Amino acid sequence: MAVGSLEDHLFDAWPSQKPLDWNFRMKIASGAARGLEYLHDKMAPPIIYRDLKCSNILVGEEYYPKLSNFGLAKVGPRGDKTHVSTRVMGIYGYCAPDYAMTGQLTFKSDIYSFGVVLLEIITGRRVISYTKSVAEQNLVSWVCFLDFLFFP
Repeated sequence: MAVGSLEDHLFDAWPSQKPLDWNFRMKIASGAARGLEYLHDKMAPPIIYRDLKCSNILVGEEYYPKLSNFGLAKVGPRGDKTHVSTRVMGIYGYCAPDYAMTGQLTFKSDIYSFGVVLLEIITGRRVISYTKSVAEQNLVSWVCFLDFLFFP
């Protein structure tokens, strides 16, 4: 895409590039959410994306996002089925804990990944960062710890 990926803008910005302002961050988050909604609710059959992360959200002109890389996508459950059983795939940090533990893939797995991407957009921090202290390396764990500190 013309402007690169969300990852490029959040973490790999060029020295001359300004950080994404709040409006563009929310525009990208909203567009990614609409993309997931389309895959989950409007596609027939529905699709579980299974690889939502900042590098797979491409940013076009005027910061319109597009989901890319459907290599891990699976046809979602239909009818009275609740999940698709599959080998666990995806990137550590973005993978929903229930999916990682059971191999039962649901639409909620994508929603968890979207929540992680949203945390990255809001905080400007990578999902996993080994340059941080051990307590701060995993973004989700760090946010949960902050929640515990401020809302015991």
